[in-house]
Amino acid sequence: MEALPGEPFLLRAGPDELTAGERIVPAPCAETVPPIAFDPRRLASAVQTSVGPEVLLEITGPREPVVVRSADQGSFTTLVMPVDLPGRP
Repeated sequence: MEALPGEPFLLRAGPDELTAGERIVPAPCAETVPPIAFDPRRLASAVQTSVGPEVLLEITGPREPVVVRSADQGSFTTLVMPVDLPGRP
């Protein structure tokens, strides 16, 4: 949550880490995906309503809805739409 103030908020997934805004967070990532951008208010809302301190993000592509799941309670699920990055065709 501390990394969310950027506009747009950018996520980059690597093999063992997630770059969230300007912070690098250790995270198991199934695969590397292109950078994905979010409206920070919408992503914050989805993350804040999850149960527990950890969330799972299911990212399929930079323009596809991202599934946000609670790592502690599998029944919590919400979707967040990414936003276009400036300069991306």
